[in-house]
Amino acid sequence: MKNMMKVIAGAFALAMPIASNAQPAATATGVSVTINSRPFATGATGYTSAGGGYAGTFTANLGNGPRTFSQYLLWCIDSDRGVTVGNTYTYSVYTLANYAATALGSKNPYHDPDLGDMQSIASLYSGLSSNWNTLTNAQRKDYQGSIWSEFEGFTSYNNNGTSTIMAGDRNFSGSNYYVLTNSINQTFLTYVPEPSSAVVLLAGMAGLMVAVRRRNTVA
Repeated sequence: MKNMMKVIAGAFALAMPIASNAQPAATATGVSVTINSRPFATGATGYTSAGGGYAGTFTANLGNGPRTFSQYLLWCIDSDRGVTVGNTYTYSVYTLANYAATALGSKNPYHDPDLGDMQSIASLYSGLSSNWNTLTNAQRKDYQGSIWSEFEGFTSYNNNGTSTIMAGDRNFSGSNYYVLTNSINQTFLTYVPEPSSAVVLLAGMAGLMVAVRRRNTVA
């Protein structure tokens, strides 16, 4: 019996390093994400490329059963990767905490954001998306440039060493915020409410998208 216990204890000890080095589990994997449109395109301070929000459709189980998220706002947070409207990509979905605990991050300069970084990015995304219609183009660019710079670990826009990026809230509540990533295409941040409030969110977002389209048409 003692020998058997030693064998069990030895096996458990050998398994410990493997468990401690395991990557935090994604909330959902193999998620097909279709990029439907790009209603919130914006420049980014310090960057030559444009960022902004895409409307995407995906189906995932985020802890409360399979749900289909149609025309959900997906905000790009990685300046070095991209997607094309009309294409479908396969992603994994993480909570902010689980994503921050992985070794995933930006492509260049290979910054690995922590939870405070991700909560700060989520607060900037929230401020930009919710105030989109009242912000000037320059303010939108500052938000997007700050999001990208935060994700890349910079304190100035695109590490230009001059203008300090906007300060996000590192203690922002990240509940219901999710990261969509495959380390190849654009890394997205999205807000997914509880099922009971999803209808209200979608109605408000649909109205915002209509207003943006009308403004672009008039312009």
